[in-house]
Amino acid sequence: MSHGETSTTPTPQVDLGDPQLTATINDGLSQVEQLLRAELSGGEDFITDKVQHLAVAGGKRFRPMFALLASQFGPHWQSDKVVQAAVVVEMIHLATLYHDDVMDEADKRRGVPSANARWDNSMAILAGDFLLAQASRIMAELGYGYSVAFCGYLWHLGHGSDAGNCGGWRRRSGRALHERYS
Repeated sequence: MSHGETSTTPTPQVDLGDPQLTATINDGLSQVEQLLRAELSGGEDFITDKVQHLAVAGGKRFRPMFALLASQFGPHWQSDKVVQAAVVVEMIHLATLYHDDVMDEADKRRGVPSANARWDNSMAILAGDFLLAQASRIMAELGYGYSVAFCGYLWHLGHGSDAGNCGGWRRRSGRALHERYS
């Protein structure tokens, strides 16, 4: 997908068994999709198609849906900040997919070639890093409390998820990480 193009991938829709709640969440998911696409198309041309690659390949958008559902229990469920926070959650998820595909040496993701297979590892990592940077920017716009929570989440992600993946990668590749990166 080139800069400025729109995808024909439909916004995921859910049926939650309650017509009013279903309409509210589906409307929120449409807003999330619009903001996500806008955020992913706002970068430099050389990176835009890379960061859009997995987003337009589809996905169930469970994480944004859960953020929208959780907001129903608070007083500000109609706030634009809820949609922004849901986009941040999806961007972080997408970033981890790019990074995971490099670690796992994956060939496909969501039925399309993985970014590392389509371009290379460096571009896939750059795309993931770009997504994390964009998510960080949006989180900072949301306010201090959100940023602190986000930093805590990233700390856990870096100390938990990646550490587990490195062990599997190290066994598959036959090389220790310190040999590869020292």
